[in-house]
Amino acid sequence: MDFFKKKSSSTVKSENFDKIEQKKENEVSKNEHKFEIVDVFQGDELLLKLTGVKMATDVTFDNNEKSDIVVFETSIGVDFVRVIASHTRLGIATERIYASTIYPGFEKETQYLLDVKIYGITMPCDLIHYKNNETGEEKDIYYEISSFFGK
Repeated sequence: MDFFKKKSSSTVKSENFDKIEQKKENEVSKNEHKFEIVDVFQGDELLLKLTGVKMATDVTFDNNEKSDIVVFETSIGVDFVRVIASHTRLGIATERIYASTIYPGFEKETQYLLDVKIYGITMPCDLIHYKNNETGEEKDIYYEISSFFGK
């Protein structure tokens, strides 16, 4: 089942990410997208840098609810995923679909709630650690969840 389709980055903007969304591009392309490198802090320490947009997409569920995601490339090689959903249940389901679609065979091992700062704005972020039990490979994914956290 193909949950993802390309979407204009202008349709997935939110107030916290206005500075890093590009409105001129119809499709997000690593080679064509101009991007300002963005620092992400945890407290006063630099956690990672967002170095580009990997993809922007939407997710449509069987009940016709929709959510959007923007996946950023980072300076430390992990995924940083902006999840835009109207409520917590939908946001968590979007996290699960992203991980299982992009990284099949990986299972969630641990999850931490962090506060990160981008452009001085504090936002909640899930850090989820995944492991593929067949290969032993491990992945960390940061999900920025301010659009649905606590709703």
